[in-house]
Amino acid sequence: MGYLTALRAEIATPGKGILDAYLLPFVGESQEHQAWGGMIGGLPGLDGNGVDDAVAGNFEDAEVSAQHREFERQRGYRIEPVTDDGAGSV
Repeated sequence: MGYLTALRAEIATPGKGILDAYLLPFVGESQEHQAWGGMIGGLPGLDGNGVDDAVAGNFEDAEVSAQHREFERQRGYRIEPVTDDGAGSV
């Protein structure tokens, strides 16, 4: 069972310890608070070195904006504009 499957099952049936059971093999000895930062930065996916992390450029650049719109189109995203309802909330 993968993490997302365990998370989905936990959300669907809370209180059964499904996510706890999945995460148990990752639990280790407690560490001093001062060591947390270095440990977290060393975990894959949290080290900031993801292969998919890329900045294409400034969104005001027409090419970057076009790439973003194409990405949204492929994913079926629809972003609605934020409007003021006249009551001061958006």
